[in-house]
Amino acid sequence: MAAAFATAIETLDDRDLATTAHGDARPGTYVRLSVADDGSGMTDEVRAQIMPINRKYPLGELMDACVNGPALWDELILAGLAQLKAQANVDAGRLGAIGFCFGGMTVIEAVRATDKLKCAVAFHPGLTRLPESDARPVHGKVMVCAGQRDPLIPDDARNRFLRLMKEADADLQYLTYSEA
Repeated sequence: MAAAFATAIETLDDRDLATTAHGDARPGTYVRLSVADDGSGMTDEVRAQIMPINRKYPLGELMDACVNGPALWDELILAGLAQLKAQANVDAGRLGAIGFCFGGMTVIEAVRATDKLKCAVAFHPGLTRLPESDARPVHGKVMVCAGQRDPLIPDDARNRFLRLMKEADADLQYLTYSEA
């Protein structure tokens, strides 16, 4: 299967919402983003669909450019949010973001880059390249889900991240999975 990426516009009614964990959701039309990956990587077609900037930067170079030059990272985040908010079916006052690995680090960066996100959930975010200090506020709530043995989150990186979030007075939940 490799990786797949799809968006769909779906209308949910009370019956649909009764089976979700979203207690404050209202019936209506929503944009659903689905990402699936069997671990074998992305095809060029999928990569071009989800990351059109790859025409300029190969994936690894884009990640380095973002981490080493947060202005580019923030520019990409804000451009993506602008595209999302421009959709007719999007409630711009109720935006959140989720991300895995580099995407997890990106959603954490996003709640520092803009106050337009209510929350960010990061799964297995790479925390090894954090700055020693960051004076920017954290605007939205943050949840991080990470394994205790995750090689991208050694103890010193986790401690630095927790310190940075505390210094920013962030509304943070950090969940550690002890056997992962």
